[in-house]
Amino acid sequence: MAAYADHAQILSVEDEEVYTFFHEALYFLTKEDPTIDELLAMALKCGEVNIKP
Repeated sequence: MAAYADHAQILSVEDEEVYTFFHEALYFLTKEDPTIDELLAMALKCGEVNIKP
């Protein structure tokens, strides 16, 4: 996802929602013992943000 965001930035396309999600995802990675439901929700949100037009 970061590679796609970097490529978009090179093409002068940026989205604050994508950058905000990066911060959210990195913070999530610090969580001790996330549940399966939390992991699935984060994976789905990653996919959702990644296909954002």
